[in-house]
Amino acid sequence: MRYLLMSLATCVLVFTYNARAQSKVDLSHLKNEKPDELFVEFHEDTQCGWNLEPIVDSELEKAGINRKRSWDFDELVLYVNIYCIENENSAGELQGYVYDMNIAFGHFVRFESHAEGVFVRMHMEPGDYSTFGVVTNDEAGRQKMRDSLREIKGRALADYWKANGK
Repeated sequence: MRYLLMSLATCVLVFTYNARAQSKVDLSHLKNEKPDELFVEFHEDTQCGWNLEPIVDSELEKAGINRKRSWDFDELVLYVNIYCIENENSAGELQGYVYDMNIAFGHFVRFESHAEGVFVRMHMEPGDYSTFGVVTNDEAGRQKMRDSLREIKGRALADYWKANGK
């Protein structure tokens, strides 16, 4: 468990560095032909089990963005990934979670076509928005995760709107 926590802490440092460096990055890669429409690829680890997807939908709605239900190749996509690891005490009782939230923009790119279909690759753009933390297994922990998701989602959407002239 200690090695896992150290690995996750290292990831946080890398993501923090990337987020700071991102402020100097040109945001033209976030331009979208229809900025009020965006496809969102959402994944929440089953260990989290708190159903945070409605937070994403709510934040998109507040920002005036309609969530598309399908995507086209090379179209801008918003990726939201939430991972959790259970944190138990020595008696095996669930105390809470270690979580890692990542939001990034990218594209689905046609990698290779063949008789059985198409292989697709995800191309991630610079400017990862991430957060990492430890929460308790109660309403205060759930609220902290919701607040963390809103905060990084807000940063991502602010850059998105900046790139799209709003």
